[in-house]
Amino acid sequence: MAACSENSIEYTGILEHRPEGKDGMWVISGRSFSVTQEVELDEDNGALTAGVCVELEMQDGDVKEIESTDIAKCKPEQT
Repeated sequence: MAACSENSIEYTGILEHRPEGKDGMWVISGRSFSVTQEVELDEDNGALTAGVCVELEMQDGDVKEIESTDIAKCKPEQT
């Protein structure tokens, strides 16, 4: 699930894979994102481990922040 504003994008999904450290490719709901040391990791809502719902914020094409979030945000809305 993605939301956009002028130069920023927020993407919410399930963290499927991450490197041992911060740097490297992170896979969130089938999409790969390149993460560097400059990216802020926010684990206030739980550790950033496989299976956790996360929100990723990008600005001008660069990942700026990845944070754990409520699993309900990763479930499709029922109608």
